[in-house]
Amino acid sequence: MASELRCVLLDIGGTLWPDALTSPERTLQVRRSRLRRALPAIDASSLDALIATCVETAKAERVAGLAGEHRQDVNACVQRSLRELGLPDDSGTVRAVRRALCVPFAETGLDPFDGVVDLLQTLRSLSLTTVVLSNANWRDVAAYEADFAGLGWGEYFDGVVSSPDAGVRKPNPAIFADAIALAGVEAEAAVMVGNSETNDIEPAARLGMRTIRVAIEEPAPAPGTSVADTVAGSLPAVASIVAGWVVA
Repeated sequence: MASELRCVLLDIGGTLWPDALTSPERTLQVRRSRLRRALPAIDASSLDALIATCVETAKAERVAGLAGEHRQDVNACVQRSLRELGLPDDSGTVRAVRRALCVPFAETGLDPFDGVVDLLQTLRSLSLTTVVLSNANWRDVAAYEADFAGLGWGEYFDGVVSSPDAGVRKPNPAIFADAIALAGVEAEAAVMVGNSETNDIEPAARLGMRTIRVAIEEPAPAPGTSVADTVAGSLPAVASIVAGWVVA
């Protein structure tokens, strides 16, 4: 840890708020409502078929990516789904459907994890560049920024990198490179904070970053099973660890 710490990369789902944002039933209700507003001419049966087809198409792409480079093309998934159902597939419709499928955090009925604001305030007080680095199914940069604005977090982030915009998902090193470039630092000057050993910790460590594995929704990993520099069971613990590294 000889390099000066200048940047924090923050995962979101499972790290700052719950990984599963809401129940399948609530998710379906929200998506129906949003799609009705986006595509008022669509009938109810076609609406439900579109939701199901988009979700399954995107899931199949993610599964296929597990054996490859973790590519992600949300627009293509939506367009294929529209074509399969014989619906208009122009760029405006694709964009409207993609946005409608994203459930805003305010509509999930859930709360962020305890200590988020204190953590973000600590990072700001330490003058650390803070960049979100997230895998998402539909939540692009604009959607994250809207969520953060609604939560009063907007002032704490210097940038957002989300896989639907990046075109690749973690653990592909390209998305980490995007976040580091956005932060304007070298990998050795960054710490990755996330809950996934596979998607957050291992790829960040391979790139020379410091790593903090967050274990809030799941038990802490057994000793010797994680390559993380340290494990934190709460967001106040993350703040304390990062502050200690900066002071050191």
